Amino acid sequence: MKSKNLLLCGASAFAIVAVATPALAQDTMETVVVTGMRASLQSAQSIKQNADKIVDSITAVDIGALPDRSVAEALQRIPGIQITRTDAVADPVRWAGFGNGVFIRGLSWVSALTNGEETFGAVNGRTISFADVSANLMRSVDVYKNPDASMIEGGIGGVVDLNTRKPFDQDGRMIALSGDYTFGSISGRYAPSINALISDRWHTGIGEIGLLLSADYQDLRASNNTVTAGVFDGTATVGGSTVRYPQDEALGNRRLDWKQPRVALDATLQWRPTEALDVTFTYLFSKAEPSSNEHQVAWTIPTDQTSLNGFKYDAQGSFIGGTFNNAATNASDVNNFGSRFSARHNISANYSLAVKYNPTDALEVNFDAQYVDSRSTVYDMSVFEKVKNNQWCYFAANNWSDNCSAAPTSARYYPNAPVINYTSDLSTNTPRLSYTGDVAQLASPSSYIWGAAMDHLENNYAHAWSTKADAKYSFSSRPLDWIKDVRFGFRANLKQAVTRQSGWNWGPLSYQSWQNGWVFGKDGTTPSMVAAIGDVSTVASNAASVYHFKSVFGQALPNVVLPDVNFLKQGDQAVWDTIKKTQAGNAAIGITGMWTALAAQGNCTGVAYKCNQIYNSATPSADSNSGGINNQTENTYAGYAQVDFLNERFLGFDVPVDGNIGVRIVNTQGESGAGYMILPAVGSCDPTKTSNCANINEARAFVGNNGNSLVVATPSVSHNYTDVLPSFNVRFGLSDKLQLRAAFSQGIVRPDFANTQNNTSLRYNFQDSGLFQTGNQGLIGTGGNPSLKPLKANNYDVSLEWFFSNTGSMSFALFHKDLSNYFMSSVVKESYTRNGINETFYLTRYANGDKGKLEGFEFAYQQFYDSLPGAWSGLGLQANYTKLYNSGGHNAIRNISNGNTISNAADTTLPMEGMSDDSANVALLYAKYGIDARLAYNWRSRYLMSASAANLNTPVWQRAYGQLDSSVMYDLTDNYKVGVQASNLLGQTTILQVGGASYHPNYQWVEGERKFSVILRAKW
Repeated sequence: MKSKNLLLCGASAFAIVAVATPALAQDTMETVVVTGMRASLQSAQSIKQNADKIVDSITAVDIGALPDRSVAEALQRIPGIQITRTDAVADPVRWAGFGNGVFIRGLSWVSALTNGEETFGAVNGRTISFADVSANLMRSVDVYKNPDASMIEGGIGGVVDLNTRKPFDQDGRMIALSGDYTFGSISGRYAPSINALISDRWHTGIGEIGLLLSADYQDLRASNNTVTAGVFDGTATVGGSTVRYPQDEALGNRRLDWKQPRVALDATLQWRPTEALDVTFTYLFSKAEPSSNEHQVAWTIPTDQTSLNGFKYDAQGSFIGGTFNNAATNASDVNNFGSRFSARHNISANYSLAVKYNPTDALEVNFDAQYVDSRSTVYDMSVFEKVKNNQWCYFAANNWSDNCSAAPTSARYYPNAPVINYTSDLSTNTPRLSYTGDVAQLASPSSYIWGAAMDHLENNYAHAWSTKADAKYSFSSRPLDWIKDVRFGFRANLKQAVTRQSGWNWGPLSYQSWQNGWVFGKDGTTPSMVAAIGDVSTVASNAASVYHFKSVFGQALPNVVLPDVNFLKQGDQAVWDTIKKTQAGNAAIGITGMWTALAAQGNCTGVAYKCNQIYNSATPSADSNSGGINNQTENTYAGYAQVDFLNERFLGFDVPVDGNIGVRIVNTQGESGAGYMILPAVGSCDPTKTSNCANINEARAFVGNNGNSLVVATPSVSHNYTDVLPSFNVRFGLSDKLQLRAAFSQGIVRPDFANTQNNTSLRYNFQDSGLFQTGNQGLIGTGGNPSLKPLKANNYDVSLEWFFSNTGSMSFALFHKDLSNYFMSSVVKESYTRNGINETFYLTRYANGDKGKLEGFEFAYQQFYDSLPGAWSGLGLQANYTKLYNSGGHNAIRNISNGNTISNAADTTLPMEGMSDDSANVALLYAKYGIDARLAYNWRSRYLMSASAANLNTPVWQRAYGQLDSSVMYDLTDNYKVGVQASNLLGQTTILQVGGASYHPNYQWVEGERKFSVILRAKW
């Protein structure tokens, strides 16, 4: 019923606009010189109109027409496409500001092709980061929302095909240069980019040869200020009503400075020895090195009733501001002043050979071979400080307390700690922060102690070989009056992905008030000696410096002392060599369990991220789903057959009809390399304290190893499955300008390699009596699933398209998807025998299950109003709108070792991640007198960003967001253009929310950065 209503509503809207438009759609295009923007829109419209399947395209001019610095940002202008701007979907705190993830019709399962061949990256071996792809190398980008049997499988959201330039695309020599200089309003810095291309073709004795060389360099930069509240997990009664507040850390502000130098190269050689043979070799290389500097100040809300009574709350009872008197004291456990440096090094090389041979006019044969090599390394280093407070007291040797109510001032750990009063107002879209008290002391190292440190390393690699052969035979006289041609082909793809990832190695650097079990005052040591252990002013003082937050939402904040980012950049070994000076004092008074850098663990020498011992000792855990070494191979063999049909009449009417029907059969063979089983540590049983030692002794005997934890190697696991994927596309020519399309296809998306790891982690839970916990709570565990099957979809599309001029069109599309085999989790019983003892565990593993539906409609319109008089005839308009409805389904479980991600993903009240119900684009165009100008607004409604965000372990949402961008280009001559571009002209604030479907208050405010570019382009 919903689909019928959608179709009626859409058809009605289409009819209304169709009646209203002809007055402005007179066929005047023959009198217009088609160049620049008009030519680009005409080319994209022609591709859509003449394609044998449903496709939307953008061409080179459109890609560069707005300040879109990546393919993802260029794609957001297409109907049905939405993008994310976080560096990682599961980590919304860190807002990169550039377009990254691409969702087609609300689904992230998007297949990426380059010149028709599969492209993938070194993180889980499945997808590429569209933010790493330079838009400047593209000739066009095609988005197929319902692909046919000839296209490579793997994307049920859709397929994005990145088409690079070829030397035979132009008649002769072409030289092109472009450059821009971009200024960011928050960073206050300028960043350059430059692109150069030379292409030529020659007639030689061995045929025509063409060569294209293109190089692109971009220094992408983004800065933002955020104010963050935290998870609203605390409740209290204030004024007789229940209120909620963030009781954990993170109430404060953060500054993120992100940059990504990116180099991309394209070398393409074409050879046409005869008119029947065309050979193309393409080499594509990209290197992207994103890095970020992060500075953070965070406080904890005091939970005493007096403070809670004085705070402000909204109508829902959610905390929206207040003053924290003596904030350092109230937040003694978790006030954090920290810095973080993160750097990723991504390299990808793509070698491809394409041969096209036409031995006769009727037969076309294509052969393609490709090799892709991708590598990605990560270094991430964080160090935190804490503001001293006067709440830790020393009464006598071995007698410390964080309750100083009965202690004299002379007995306090830090009697001269600064008194800081912190006030926040989160009631509007512009958060306000202010400080009073001993604010100047925040700029003194003597006000801080070292708090904690955390490092993380990765070294990932992926590569693939693929070959493909296709043939097409066209009939001179159509058999059965319908068959136009037949196509068939075969493709083999051999893929390997190796991920090496450490855990997030966190540890304290000095005494924390929550470490009540640690012994102080050992051997009569004095409080002053203990205090000196982690004092920033006396220990590793060169590792910290004064930092100024400048303007945060238009307000100045005080100078603070933070770990120096340049110090963190030196590497975790260098950080350890300096920070470990705190450890000597800790050891002297009996403190253990402090942070040790990954590079200092074991016998690693040289470059830390290359040390396999770091990864051998890591295991998948709650903080790192891909911890350890995961080596997987996947070979796919696909064949297809397709019939293209055409008839000038349909059911006796003068309605031409054409299309195709086909089937693709693909066999997937994979192997998850040698894995491991993690056996838990089981302490010995004390019969004087435990009434029954039978189960504890049984567990110790099963594990062996004197009750210590143990990692046991397991053999590799293979899997094999075959999918049959039919497809059907049909087009009816209702008139020369009006056509109706319908399409059906089945598609699959294979699971991420992180989900198919060959690993198992076992655990025992005992009752107080010493017996196993009852039911499925006693012997439990988690693990990957090498036998995980693909997620499947049945795709249905209907599209009505009206092309009333060369650059004027209107379309309405209705779509529906039935999805099954979502990636979720399941509890299974598995038995293991060790040391003569058999145990049955209840294991939570990734599994296939659940069903869902996605449907909606798209409306798109574009036109130049050529019938308007004079200068007004250069005006044009582009607009599109997408509506989505979703039911059922299951959000992805990113970490099977984290119970929160499992329960949040299974929450049926949550929508699907990344899916806005509504999205729209509106662009005002102008093309006349050598001017190409656009003013474009992109908008999407609120959506669930992550069902279980990192660290927060709870859902995070993004409120509705719209961004206004503009561009003006002017033709100085036939060879030179100059222009200016601006992004986020309105300085839009991004607001994130935290919580479940029924309650998700505002949680984070991201100050939007405006960017302004000056551009020069030349072509000869």
